[in-house]
Amino acid sequence: AQMDMVAKVEKEHEERYLKLKENVEGSKVFEKEEPVVWQCEICGYTLTAKKAPKVCPLCGYKESFFEIKKENF
Repeated sequence: AQMDMVAKVEKEHEERYLKLKENVEGSKVFEKEEPVVWQCEICGYTLTAKKAPKVCPLCGYKESFFEIKKENF
């Protein structure tokens, strides 16, 4: 029974990483079809846009430090 639970978790990991691979290969990590709220992981700057900025206008860190803002607390 425990191995069945582990297998289920690993299947979810596989699905998640395949989606990430698809996003990376399709250059969709920092560009979405609809506007989203992007947040800089360094300073907290946010903006609503389809694409993350190449450089944070507040702290100067690169695009790779932006993520979609999380709303679940």
